Amino acid sequence: VDELKLYLLAKTSICPGINTIVATLITSNKPSIQGNVTSWVYDYLNGLQNEIYRIPFEGNKYAGLSFSTVATQIYKEFNLILIALEVSVGGSVKVFLNP
Repeated sequence: VDELKLYLLAKTSICPGINTIVATLITSNKPSIQGNVTSWVYDYLNGLQNEIYRIPFEGNKYAGLSFSTVATQIYKEFNLILIALEVSVGGSVKVFLNP
């Protein structure tokens, strides 16, 4: 978690607003869209309905592939965006974030 916080802090200088995006993805919020709203408000409220999930999958299927290749395959096969991988390496757990 600390590694992710530091990563996001660094990314904020390159991509302002990334913390807001991640914060809305890790909290569950299902606002109703009522009445006439501008397109950006509609997009924002609709985007609040997206969430991040931690999903285990078989590592053998993706063993030896680069993060980009795995992310592409996950997107094409499941229509999901891979944000990070948590991998056991030599008895310890490492987190690899989407570049």
